[in-house]
Amino acid sequence: MKKLVVSLSMIMMISLAILLVGCGSSSDEDGDSSAVKELRFSSMAVEGDLAYDICQGICDEINEKSDTMHVTFYPADQLGDFSTVFPELMNGTIDFAECSFPDTYDPMTTCALLPYLVTNYDDLVKVLDPDGFIYKTTGEACEKLGVDFLGANVDGLTGVATSKPIINELDPNKDKGVVIRTSSTKVFKMSAECLGFRCSELPYSEVFSSMQSGVVDGCIAAPPAATYTDLGDAFTYWYEYKMVPEMTGLLASHKVMETLTEEEQAIVKEAFYNGSLKSYEGSKAHNEEYLQIMKDKGYTVTEFTDEQLEVFAKNARENWWPKLVDTFGQDFFDQLNEELDRLGI
Repeated sequence: MKKLVVSLSMIMMISLAILLVGCGSSSDEDGDSSAVKELRFSSMAVEGDLAYDICQGICDEINEKSDTMHVTFYPADQLGDFSTVFPELMNGTIDFAECSFPDTYDPMTTCALLPYLVTNYDDLVKVLDPDGFIYKTTGEACEKLGVDFLGANVDGLTGVATSKPIINELDPNKDKGVVIRTSSTKVFKMSAECLGFRCSELPYSEVFSSMQSGVVDGCIAAPPAATYTDLGDAFTYWYEYKMVPEMTGLLASHKVMETLTEEEQAIVKEAFYNGSLKSYEGSKAHNEEYLQIMKDKGYTVTEFTDEQLEVFAKNARENWWPKLVDTFGQDFFDQLNEELDRLGI
C-alpha cells in the first residue's frame, strides 16, 4: 500500500511538473510575441549640442511610433568613445550610434574628413548630398564592416581653440607656436598639420583637463557650437579656420537591423533620416549663433576671408592630399576631383 501511495504521489508530481512546464512554455511564447525590444543609442554629443537634440529626437520618434521597440539614449560617450563604440556596432553589442569613424578598419569611412574638402557651409551641404560621391563612398565602406550608414550628422566646419594666441596665423607653411590636440584619425590630424600646427594625439575625454593643465595649448575638435559647449572654460582664443567638415555618422548595427521586422526597420530609417535632415538645415545657423556668443563673452575670435580660406585650401589640396593617395587610392581622388568640378567647388 505504501508503494502504491508513493507511486501515485510520484505520478501526481510528474504530471504537475509537466503541466507547469507546459504553462511556462506558453507564457514564454506569449511574452516573446509581446516583448518590447530594448535598444541602446550611443552619442558623442553633450547637452547643448545640436547633435544632442537630434539624437534625442531620433530616439523619441522611434519610441513614439513603435510599440515593439524602446530606445534609450546614452549621450556624452557614456558607452565609450568612437573607437570602442564603432566596433561594438560591428559586433551588434550596441544598436545605434552617433559617432566619428575610426580609420582602423577601413580608412574610406573617414573620406569626408579630408582637410579643406570645402571652405563654407553651402558647399558642405552640396558635397555631403546623399546622392553624392562622398556620402555613397562612406556608406559603402560602413556596409562592408557590418554597419548601416543611415544618415550624416553635419556638425559644421572645424576651427581651432587655444588658451593663448597663435603666431603666423595666415601662413600655412609656418609653425603656429602652439601644440594642439587632435584625434588619432589620420585625415583629421592632417587638417591641423597642413596649417602648421604641432599636434598631440589625445582622447577627446582628456582634452579639457589637458588644456587647463597646459599639456596642450589648444585643440582641433569640433565647430564653434560643440567646442564652446564642451570646452568653453578651457580656451580664450578661437580661430575660424574651417579646415575640416565635422561629420559624424548616424549609424546602426547591421546585425541588429536584421533582427527587426520590416515595419520596425522602416520606423528606424525614417527617424534617422529626419534627424540627419535637421542637422543639414540647422548646422550653419547653430554655429553662427555660438560664434556670436563667444564674441559677446569676450573670447578673441579670428575669422578669415574667403580669399584667405582659399589659400589654405589650395595648400591642403596641392601639397597634402597627395600624401593620402596610399590611403585612399588614386581612383578615389580622380572621382572626388570630378565631383568637386561638377559641383563647382
